[in-house]
Amino acid sequence: MWSTYRWVSLAAVLLFAAGGSTGLSAEEAKVRSVAPGAEVRLAVLGSMKSNCTPNPPPDVRVSGEIAEGLVRIAAAKMTTSRFPNCPDAELPVKVVFYKASSTASGSDTVKLEIEEYSGKVREQRYDIRIEEEATR
Repeated sequence: MWSTYRWVSLAAVLLFAAGGSTGLSAEEAKVRSVAPGAEVRLAVLGSMKSNCTPNPPPDVRVSGEIAEGLVRIAAAKMTTSRFPNCPDAELPVKVVFYKASSTASGSDTVKLEIEEYSGKVREQRYDIRIEEEATR
């Protein structure tokens, strides 16, 4: 089941910093490539306090129209050793996926509204390239 993923490491989806998560400003879009009918992971969102206590996962909402596919947001737990002072830290995260329709071609845009546990709201944009020979 998608909501029970257990992540062993964070491979470079989003970097986490002690005290809060980091991300791009609304002006900077992340680019992802996907084949028609395929699914791609857009983001893993979560954060941890400096005392190794996890923050609650952020609220994530799609804030714009999606033309060529669907977005799926799953709750998960991730285990990471990314923080030297917090080995094998486990934290709750939200994982965002995009699945292109089987007849999709061209491009699509996904805009997310992310509300952190502190109440801070930010927008993140993903430009999706739908290509037969997409890099996975």
